[in-house]
Amino acid sequence: MIVKVFDNGKSIIHFIVGLIPAFKLPIFLGFLAYELIEFMRLYRRREGVKEFIGDLLEYALGRCFGSLIMEAITWP
Repeated sequence: MIVKVFDNGKSIIHFIVGLIPAFKLPIFLGFLAYELIEFMRLYRRREGVKEFIGDLLEYALGRCFGSLIMEAITWP
């Protein structure tokens, strides 16, 4: 299975939401709920498992870059 990351216009939003450093758990839970609802509603029409996994990867990349930026800012 080939997963496409950054495949549509909403991809940058997934990445930016992952960059937000404050309130990590509530933002992740909200994002996950949104993605699950979107996946269940659009699964038969256009949203497949590959797109769902790609969206989660986009969020994770944003979270990683956000963590790196926060560590770079707070470096002693």
